[in-house]
Amino acid sequence: MSTFTANNVPIYTGPGTTYPMIESSSTSFQVTALWKEGTYLYIDYVNAAYIRRRGYVPSTSVNITETLQSVSITNNQRYVVTAATTYNGPATSGYPTTGNLSKGTTVKFLNYKSGSFAFIEFTPIGSAMTRGYIAETSLGTAPPTITVTSAQLATVGFQYGVSSVMVSNLNLNLANWGIKTAEQIRNFLAQTCVESGYGGGLLEGRLVTYTYDYCNANYLNLPNPTTGQYGGGGFIQLTGSGNYSSYAAKVGDSAISSNGAKYVAAFKPWDSAGYYWNLNGNSGYSIKTYIDLWVSQGVIGTEICNRVSILVNKGINSTNFTQIPGQATERNNCFSNACKVF
Repeated sequence: MSTFTANNVPIYTGPGTTYPMIESSSTSFQVTALWKEGTYLYIDYVNAAYIRRRGYVPSTSVNITETLQSVSITNNQRYVVTAATTYNGPATSGYPTTGNLSKGTTVKFLNYKSGSFAFIEFTPIGSAMTRGYIAETSLGTAPPTITVTSAQLATVGFQYGVSSVMVSNLNLNLANWGIKTAEQIRNFLAQTCVESGYGGGLLEGRLVTYTYDYCNANYLNLPNPTTGQYGGGGFIQLTGSGNYSSYAAKVGDSAISSNGAKYVAAFKPWDSAGYYWNLNGNSGYSIKTYIDLWVSQGVIGTEICNRVSILVNKGINSTNFTQIPGQATERNNCFSNACKVF
């Protein structure tokens, strides 16, 4: 059995000080050295309270007596296919639980399994990137299908125009535009909720809800946005004749460019939002690919929400992610609500 060389050595959930600290060591801890990762040693130990845990410490802080495992840690993107509990070690008993991951959450499988458990790296909502174990059967190589419900929309903050047709069209467009992960859906619903006035303003400055959808030529009786024919329209307020023309060309519907916002509000409120979510800015990234990038970098959820809010409110070409977007508080509130159900 290995031993600590000193008291008060910080023990982390991952190989570095950027990971959360579990506790400090004592020379009385019972330690089993597992493997080295850079300058850190991964250990299984029992602390003074007889709680068994796993964590990382500087290699020089332990007198190693075991033969270390040969483990090649690599990052492999996976998705949580069914909501699951995470553990500090590879068992449902004997190690503390460390949290819960929602269906559709993106994680990194670290290419190590113990029994029926997979070793993963992930970023819990409101916390820093960490490591732990999850049942291997809870992971998949593709995002699972997440079907949004009326009740979930109400939790996010939608107050107007929620109907079975509206929800069905939302789910259709989430699938069509590849908005599939929990992180994508949380952010998409937070932004569309606020942009549309909680569902009641599909035309900028006007009280127009989803009840006008699929009403044949009646959409011509709708008012233009207060900012004109090519003012804000849809669940994300697409704005400007150039954006409407580009969207029309993308989906092959000339009525979008000829009729503008009220056509989008009537027939394509969710589809236009999906289009904007996938629109590449000058950086070469879309909101969707930005979110995937930030998740892979371990950016915390609320910080992602702030950055997405800038891309929606200030424009897809924005690169200054320190500015404050319009309705920042409302967007963050809806995002926090979305985190409760996705």
